[in-house]
Amino acid sequence: MSMFLCLQFKVTEEISFARMEFMQARNEKDFFSGKRFSKNLILSEEKDYPHLMGVIKKQVKGEVFSYGEDHLFTDVINEIMQPSLFGGSKVFIITHCDSYSDDQWEMLFKEKEGALFFLKKTAKKSLQDRFKKGGAILNLLEEKPWDRKNRLIAEAIYTLAQDGIVISQPVAALFVERVYTDLHLFHSELTKLRCYGIGKSKLDAVDVDALVKPLAEENAFKASEEILWKGKMLKNFSVDSVSMLLQTLGAFRFQAYLGLKMTAREPSKVPLWQEKKHKQRAVTLGSSFFKKTLSILFKAEERAKQSKLSPSALFDLLSLEIIALSKNLKKI
Repeated sequence: MSMFLCLQFKVTEEISFARMEFMQARNEKDFFSGKRFSKNLILSEEKDYPHLMGVIKKQVKGEVFSYGEDHLFTDVINEIMQPSLFGGSKVFIITHCDSYSDDQWEMLFKEKEGALFFLKKTAKKSLQDRFKKGGAILNLLEEKPWDRKNRLIAEAIYTLAQDGIVISQPVAALFVERVYTDLHLFHSELTKLRCYGIGKSKLDAVDVDALVKPLAEENAFKASEEILWKGKMLKNFSVDSVSMLLQTLGAFRFQAYLGLKMTAREPSKVPLWQEKKHKQRAVTLGSSFFKKTLSILFKAEERAKQSKLSPSALFDLLSLEIIALSKNLKKI
């Protein structure tokens, strides 16, 4: 009889492999509240690995084997084929599997032990089909930045409420903007807030500002807001690397998509605090502005990867293009 990996926060009845249904989740909350699976494919950025692996290890009953960046396939398959030393189940957490061949995946799927495979890029269709036949997929690569932000805002508010601590939506948003790009950082900083909040009934922006320092991503987010929504050039914002420039382009893209959502014929749901903050300006700018901005961002990304100009000069050029576009709405 096959042994299955429990990926639940609360253990439920065991289900057989024969009647197990395929599950595909786009966030770890859905995934880890699911049923038990034998084979699991996790598509995620590498910086999310520590958090995901930590959650997995807390749920596993049995021997756990972890294989990292330097592992050899032969080491993995040999260990999987060996019977458990204590006669129980074995679970394998295997990162950096992107280079496995079809034959190697075939060998892994013949073994019945529980395993979680981490890939940092989208898996080809044939591999995803394997997991659809007998396993589960967690695809964090498909989760949009704004969806992750909104999800983590709700989680922060709910978690602190369990401790009797009130945190408003804007304050929770401030916190999440500083940590949302790294799930491990989000949870560790949320624990810090919980500890700080012992004996308090409420946390405000001053508390968050003192405890959770801004990351480059937040500075980029604020810069994109000032330029896209207010049409202002920035004096004290430094873009000193291509990496920082690409982060800033991502922040601009988030703002442009947000504007599109608010100006669509059938507007998508956006958080109330974002609607109050930007709705009126979004309507004034119009959907054509946001579509044109996305086109500008695409060209800016191409320049960032190919141009010999400094990242700072490329950022200034991008800023001028977007501001000029917002001041010439009638020509769009």
